[in-house]
Amino acid sequence: MGRSSPKSAWETSLAQHGFFPLRMVNRDKSGKELTRMEAISVDKQSCRFRICAPADYQPFQMPSIPGFGG
Repeated sequence: MGRSSPKSAWETSLAQHGFFPLRMVNRDKSGKELTRMEAISVDKQSCRFRICAPADYQPFQMPSIPGFGG
């Protein structure tokens, strides 16, 4: 999340099990809400952590250019 402070126990536990929170609420010591981050939509994908290309995708083959290390 762009911070340098150590992760809390719950953050470490979620990460170790491959989970990601959909809502996080930070409160001060009195219980007053300071910040809230919440997912507003989730799209289920058939692939995970790889490029999902359309069925008609064709990779681009860079032509060889004389004099440029090819």
